[in-house]
Amino acid sequence: MTRDPAGSVGEFRLDHELVEGFRNGALAPREEDALAEQVARLLPFHWTLPERPAADLSRIIASLGGEHRLLDWLTERSGRPRLVAHLFRLIGLLDWYSAHPAVVSALRDVLANSPLPPIVGAHLTPDVNIASLTGLAWAIETALGEDRTNEATRLAFGAAALFERVARQAGETDPGVGDLADQVARLRVDIAEAYKRM
Repeated sequence: MTRDPAGSVGEFRLDHELVEGFRNGALAPREEDALAEQVARLLPFHWTLPERPAADLSRIIASLGGEHRLLDWLTERSGRPRLVAHLFRLIGLLDWYSAHPAVVSALRDVLANSPLPPIVGAHLTPDVNIASLTGLAWAIETALGEDRTNEATRLAFGAAALFERVARQAGETDPGVGDLADQVARLRVDIAEAYKRM
């Protein structure tokens, strides 16, 4: 599975029989694991999927009860599906909070006063703005889509370490940030454990 320079999906699909079996509750555990592996490899392309795999993925999500339940289902598996689920949870948080004023302000402060892991610094522009964290999320997703799992995991781990510091500082000025720092800290542990068990 590859992504060409235009960003389109290479030869890849979900096994339609497995999808229908899953929706009907008729899959054996091994078949469900195989479907989860396919979904995990397809997720980085969710924005650019052709009609058939997009429809099959939508059917799976609907059967599970939504996108959050999809990630829960992947987490219940082992190997790549579990790692991808944790990475996509981090991607979602980076995207969701990327435009939050307290988070953007804290990101500026942290970057001005803390050294960054080179792999993270390579994906941040000098001018911090609402696209900075989204850019990290995109870089993680792109590395996954290009099957550079090691790089995606290292980048996610570094991004999570930065994001946790940012979230703790943002939480001091804006209670609306809530327990974001604790969520990110748990994700760092989950990502590390899932990667070790791949």
